[in-house]
Amino acid sequence: MPFLFDQKKSVMSVTQFFEGKSIFITGSSGFIGKVLIEKLLRTCPGIKNIYILIRPKKNKSIQERVKTMFDVPLFDKLKKGNNDVLNKVLGVPGDITQLNLGLGEKDTKTITDNVSIIYHIAASVRFDDFLKIAITTNTRSTREIITLAKQCKTLDVFVYCSTVYCNFEKDVIEEKVYPAKQDWRMAIELAEKYDEMTLQVLTEKCIHPLPNTYTYTKGLTEQLVIDLCTNQIPAIIVRPSIVLPSFEDPIDGWVDNFNGPMTLNLLAGKGLLKVLKADEEIAHDHVFVDNTVKVLLIATWKKSVQADTTIIEVYNNATDVNFSPLFDREVGNKVVSKNPPESYLWYAYTEFIKNPIIFYIGTLFYHLLPALILDSIMYLTGKKPKIFKLYRKVFIANVSLYPFMSKAFNIRTENYLGLEESLMECDKKELSFINSRMPADSTRTVKAIHIIWKGIKQYLMKEKAYATEEEIKRYARIMTFQKMLYFVVKGFIFYLIISKLLVPVIISELNKISSI
Repeated sequence: MPFLFDQKKSVMSVTQFFEGKSIFITGSSGFIGKVLIEKLLRTCPGIKNIYILIRPKKNKSIQERVKTMFDVPLFDKLKKGNNDVLNKVLGVPGDITQLNLGLGEKDTKTITDNVSIIYHIAASVRFDDFLKIAITTNTRSTREIITLAKQCKTLDVFVYCSTVYCNFEKDVIEEKVYPAKQDWRMAIELAEKYDEMTLQVLTEKCIHPLPNTYTYTKGLTEQLVIDLCTNQIPAIIVRPSIVLPSFEDPIDGWVDNFNGPMTLNLLAGKGLLKVLKADEEIAHDHVFVDNTVKVLLIATWKKSVQADTTIIEVYNNATDVNFSPLFDREVGNKVVSKNPPESYLWYAYTEFIKNPIIFYIGTLFYHLLPALILDSIMYLTGKKPKIFKLYRKVFIANVSLYPFMSKAFNIRTENYLGLEESLMECDKKELSFINSRMPADSTRTVKAIHIIWKGIKQYLMKEKAYATEEEIKRYARIMTFQKMLYFVVKGFIFYLIISKLLVPVIISELNKISSI
């Protein structure tokens, strides 16, 4: 469906639209939230203020927490341009798990009197959260923030950041809100009425056919947005797929969390992840975080200049190409070999296994037994054992991610791609996301994986971005030695199987034949 535009508003560029606006953001301390704040301040310097919801902590003021949030490389480019612009970011004490977001009367008035745009990004992204926590954090909080949005005197747009995987059971995911599995009102009532353990008994029945409480509550919340915003306030829904480190804006490879596949890739690069329950033939959808942030800004502007603000547009922020950088084993191994980590246990190689029995056997021999041996050595040398505990977390993460690594999705992206087409020429330099869309050719595939691995090394491992020539040569020598050792061990095991099992059987059969 083509979008209609208000002729007077449509002459404004994106940067002009944000001029003099005050914005309220939840989830500002999270991965997407930080990148959004940086992009807003750098690209739209005319912004008046950005209010961010911050959970209070003992012995640290709200503004101290805000200041600490900026002490990361993500904001270096912004600081070089104009360090004072960070003073526009004002912390507001609150908590999304509380009614009215835990806001005081004064802060509520500040927001409702001044804020024109609201980005609701905060969410619990843990797949194993108790149902009560997931509903309270993801669904009820959205009801509370929409209630707040309706009180804003100059509200232009309410933006809800969802996920394409809230429609996990669909093979084709269109840019529309599908009916929720249950009534969100009833879900909130259950979460408020019953304790965690009581609701835990009902979890499987409630979330079916979805794989976890995260996708379930995100689906509920989309229906909540439709019910509470349609014909009432201008609202949009942006659905990213799996969010990767930044492609290039403001720096390449920026990442600050271990959520999702980042941990698996880190462990694979260090040679700790040898078996992974996944379907290697399935392409998994990903987007770079700077792509997602640009989509949030453009979609906000586009919603404001629309003539009809009663329609709630949905944008599937997905790649729309057959590509999977996080699980391209061959390319990933080559990238790691040319830029190895400073410390590693084994060379990077991970076996993808679909069969559950073979996966469990592989986990036993490649993860658990080596972990027990290494932990025993650590214990005997006076160090704290930690490898077995690490592999336990890896196993849990793998099991929770497996549903997403074993199913292909056809994600429709017409609305999303239409955002690029709607950009004015003056905005394309800063906001065009065509270059940060997931590459489909082999050359850019290598570049994408290189950026992801560099970001993991630099910002998660806290190592230097690039290995030295000597480190690369040492890694190559160790890899050659370990491959030879691996071949010898496999050969020895094969020899034992043949000599201890098959040979006696063959000799016995020959003896029977000769005795006839």
